[in-house]
Amino acid sequence: MKILEKNDKIWYSNNDYSTYTGLAGIAYIFYHYGKYYNNSAYVTKAMELLEKCIAEFKSRHEITFLTGIVGPLSLTAIMLHSQQKEEQANQLILRYT
Repeated sequence: MKILEKNDKIWYSNNDYSTYTGLAGIAYIFYHYGKYYNNSAYVTKAMELLEKCIAEFKSRHEITFLTGIVGPLSLTAIMLHSQQKEEQANQLILRYT
């Protein structure tokens, strides 16, 4: 994690927040790594990245999972659900529908 945080400017500076080629995709990998190795630091980092994606995503008209806002929103809702934060997941979904 230290090496990743040391080099985070490389992938943070990109304005791509999509699941396919951007920051949400990196968050997706962090989440699965953290779940597989039972390391909450990676899951926490994934949530931070996804929150940034949702806040910074510019094109709300693109509704695809891979390149649009739907990907980061879906991943965030799934993570919240897995952490038993059902109400937050529902509020997130309702905010963007």
